Amino acid sequence: MFKIGKLGIGDPILRTAALQVDINKINNMEIQTVISTMKSVMQSSGAVGLSAPQIGCRVQVFCMEFTPWHMNNYTSLMQEHRELKLVPLRVFVNPKLTVVNNNVVIFNEGCLSVCGFSADVPRYQEVEVTAYDETGKAFVWRVSGWPARIVQHEMDHLRGKMYTDFMQGKTFQYDEWHRVNIRGKL
Repeated sequence: MFKIGKLGIGDPILRTAALQVDINKINNMEIQTVISTMKSVMQSSGAVGLSAPQIGCRVQVFCMEFTPWHMNNYTSLMQEHRELKLVPLRVFVNPKLTVVNNNVVIFNEGCLSVCGFSADVPRYQEVEVTAYDETGKAFVWRVSGWPARIVQHEMDHLRGKMYTDFMQGKTFQYDEWHRVNIRGKL
């Protein structure tokens, strides 16, 4: 059903809309293995979110978390400006997104499927997501700031889209350019 590992930009699975999960099958071994693999890949990569298509599985599932470890990568000024918030590990099955606040904010973001690169991407400031958790329990989550950005980014993957489709092109950059310029190599 899926490849274990991260898929990179160019893989056709990342450009195909994901399929809904049969709610009655959320607790079966196959879906639980997808969820477990996603959590493992996301956490071992230090990522804040991961969608099932990124591991080669075309189902509407994503997970996210924003830990103190992630938070410590930003200055207090950046934390406030970007509205960073701690988010415990969450799983979203068959998520539906509703924009709550039409205010658009632009910040730099990256992706495990476009590893080593980032760009400025416009996103809505506040959204509401309706989904099922990994046990099949329905929930609604209204979220703003950085967590709303993560949700929108992962929802894009479920639609066969990537941040490169929405980025401000002139801001696209190789994230290690400064190290290359200083040392002359990686």
